[in-house]
Amino acid sequence: GRPSYNLLAVTVNVQKDEICRNNARYRRTMMFCAGTKGKDACTGDSGGAAVQKISGVFVQFGITSFGKGCGTRPGGGIYTRVTRYIHWISAKLKMLK
Repeated sequence: GRPSYNLLAVTVNVQKDEICRNNARYRRTMMFCAGTKGKDACTGDSGGAAVQKISGVFVQFGITSFGKGCGTRPGGGIYTRVTRYIHWISAKLKMLK
């Protein structure tokens, strides 16, 4: 379809590593996959946040990275694990102060 000019959101489930491994570029320690057929990130979504609401607060745990097709694969898209890079992110944020 056509790109939206409005911010969109979709609820997706994180998939098991066995499903994610179908993508040759997938690295379990640095990535996870989420989504299903019909519910997925798409072209232009890279860099977007994967969040979970915990005690009423949205917490970012992933960054949309890459995938094949848009909602056409069982495992969905590939996301970067924010926890893997939290020390690097914290160091960069301290540099901005």
